[in-house]
Amino acid sequence: EKDVAKLQKSNKIDSYEALFLHNKILDFRAAIDGIYDFCDQPTHYFYIHFLCLLSALYLPLFAVDTAYSAGWGANSDLKIELLNGLIVVLQCIFVVGLRLMGQILVDPFGDDLEDLSVITYVLGTIQNSKIILSSRTQPDVDENQESELMTTRNPPAIC
Repeated sequence: EKDVAKLQKSNKIDSYEALFLHNKILDFRAAIDGIYDFCDQPTHYFYIHFLCLLSALYLPLFAVDTAYSAGWGANSDLKIELLNGLIVVLQCIFVVGLRLMGQILVDPFGDDLEDLSVITYVLGTIQNSKIILSSRTQPDVDENQESELMTTRNPPAIC
């Protein structure tokens, strides 16, 4: 859009062409926006599984370690125990929240029928590619007919 405005200011295009280009840019953005959807895209494997590992192994180990470091028997202090308990709870909330956020990122719009199914497009592309690759080859082009078409002023319309 900035380039279109620069071209219009430098009188390289008129207002009609600028409006046309702006409309095409907006149509392109709308098309890209319609394609960009997260449904059926690969899961953020490392992110989700790392957070599951954190919540299953690290958080219990951290809680036990914090409990031992807070003191034992007569060496324990209530303020340190409360502070360590608060730290464990906050860390659990953050890790579990990150895991839930990662699961939501996998399918941010829910199970809507309007979601773009990337897998459907991939399977359709594979099927169409197989059709193209299994089709027979076309006969060679007649050189005389080709040169005749190149020399004519008004080539026939292609349907």
